Amino acid sequence: MLDTEIARESLNMEALRTINEGHYRHMCEVYFKTTKDLIDTYAPGKMYLGCRWHGNHKNQINMSVAAKYLDILSFNAYENEVEFYPYPPENIDKPFIITEFNFGDLDRGKFFTGLGYASDQRNRGEKYQNFIKGALRNPKCVGAHWFMWANSTTAGRGNGENANCGLVSKTDQIYYELISYMRKINYQLYQYRIEN
Repeated sequence: MLDTEIARESLNMEALRTINEGHYRHMCEVYFKTTKDLIDTYAPGKMYLGCRWHGNHKNQINMSVAAKYLDILSFNAYENEVEFYPYPPENIDKPFIITEFNFGDLDRGKFFTGLGYASDQRNRGEKYQNFIKGALRNPKCVGAHWFMWANSTTAGRGNGENANCGLVSKTDQIYYELISYMRKINYQLYQYRIEN
């Protein structure tokens, strides 16, 4: 027991942290540079969107390294709005795309809302509209992609997720309240961008 305590005291945790961060930065550098070089060689002139960051997986190290090689940063954003989205941070001057967002509710047939919550189908539409308007007002945001077309099955997808987050039910019943709000904003996207 005494030997273990002595060994623990002799470890310099700050030195280990520095070594780990250096290794992590190098790993990110090799990954993004290698991928960029291969895209430039085998698919020249194509955009490199890189990986999609979600939740706590985005950090200053991997984003700052990736930004040197990516054309657009990609984020899954289960937030209520992205007008003031904190990613990428101000010191990274790159556009971003929201590659996954949605709002689910419990008013029809499912037991899980998904990662974004709304009170009912109408509120899903209101939240969608607010999200897209915020994306349009964010000068770095170049797009937003709704996840997903149809609800998950009641038994759950492969990962067990059984959310009411689709545009249609699992039996292709359209959520008209949601769709009506989507139409309102989507039919005006270009005009909205021109005017603002």
